[in-house]
Amino acid sequence: MKAFGITLIVLSATVLFLHFAGEYAAADMCLDHGQVYDYSTSQCRADVDHLPYIPYAKRFSWFIASALVVLLLGIVCVVIGKRKRI
Repeated sequence: MKAFGITLIVLSATVLFLHFAGEYAAADMCLDHGQVYDYSTSQCRADVDHLPYIPYAKRFSWFIASALVVLLLGIVCVVIGKRKRI
């Protein structure tokens, strides 16, 4: 149970980090090419001059909430696993 909990914790944190880093890299590449990154559609655009920035937490709140639920489930599994050993 403890190993399963640790796996859930690591997996949820890794997936969330990779998702954030992937979008960060895409936006950075787009801006490096002199274009505008459309955060609402996650696309690089050359047909506009300026678009508003929408924070990651606002655009992907459901994804962050899901990752946190899995993280908390992992913590619960670790705590239950430790209590059973004592």
